[in-house]
Amino acid sequence: MLTVGGMGAWAKPTTAHADVQVTYYASPTGSGSACTLAAPCALTTAQGLVRVHTANMDNDIVVNLCAGTYRLSHPLVFSSTLGDSGTHSYNVIYRAYHG
Repeated sequence: MLTVGGMGAWAKPTTAHADVQVTYYASPTGSGSACTLAAPCALTTAQGLVRVHTANMDNDIVVNLCAGTYRLSHPLVFSSTLGDSGTHSYNVIYRAYHG
């Protein structure tokens, strides 16, 4: 279970770039694959989309986590070998969305 809410555990990245390659939105009730603010997706769907884009990054990738409790059927695992880390000096940023 992952709960997203206040700013407590979230920190601003130490290295930030002016532009963002792509921004995704995930929600505890998200479904589908749009991953937009109007139609957020599940956290695992957003992670899968990130993994598709990291090999050819030309800017940061941001995943905004909408508030709520994310009930996961499996642990959420991040792995640089699976494409969860930034490449080419860019960042993959998961952050709480305040909107």
